[in-house]
Amino acid sequence: MGLKEIGQPKPGEEVFVTAAAGAVGQVVGQLAKIYGCRVVGSAGSDLKVLCLKSVSNWINLNAVGNHLHDQPLGNV
Repeated sequence: MGLKEIGQPKPGEEVFVTAAAGAVGQVVGQLAKIYGCRVVGSAGSDLKVLCLKSVSNWINLNAVGNHLHDQPLGNV
């Protein structure tokens, strides 16, 4: 509801999903992809990032990173 009603995503826009490894984050990421957005997901541990990357074909996120690291997510 928040993504669609408040965010009003449009095709081609970028959506950043924090806590993307959680159930809600995964659903938000999938919905954003359905709306035609480029999706960048973050998680709070390297293990969660690894889990996201392992299911990335299913969730189809464009980029994934650990938001607790000081380094930027890279080429996103």
